[in-house]
Amino acid sequence: MINYFGFIDETGVLQTDVKQRFFGLGLLKLDDTAEFYNALSKYYYKVISNIEAKRIKKIKELPDNVKKREILGLLKENKRFEFKFNKLDDISLSDYIGLIDLYSQFPNNYFCSLVIDKDDPLFDFRGYFKEAWSAYIGYSPWLSEIF
Repeated sequence: MINYFGFIDETGVLQTDVKQRFFGLGLLKLDDTAEFYNALSKYYYKVISNIEAKRIKKIKELPDNVKKREILGLLKENKRFEFKFNKLDDISLSDYIGLIDLYSQFPNNYFCSLVIDKDDPLFDFRGYFKEAWSAYIGYSPWLSEIF
């Protein structure tokens, strides 16, 4: 029997939110976490370097030196980066495509997702779960049943 590592994450909120029509759960199943992590870490730090270079270029293009110092101060405070597909833009598109390409180099990795349209008249998580966290946990087994 092969052991796998599973990582589950959500996007959106289950409660009503006019700005977030969909709620999703994703499951990433890995058979070799070390090999994937090493490749992902190298790629992540490459992306961080690219982002930093893009930030510096944008700041240098600003006309006002006072604004530049202000912005540099803010950027130094916020160094954390996380891939978020809702932050996808023309500048970051190649980084995200590279992430997907890296993932596909590991044929034993597996990804599946459950996406819920909260505008669907049949959707009523409160009819089954007391709170959103219980629903999150309750929907998770559906992902693992797929494989």
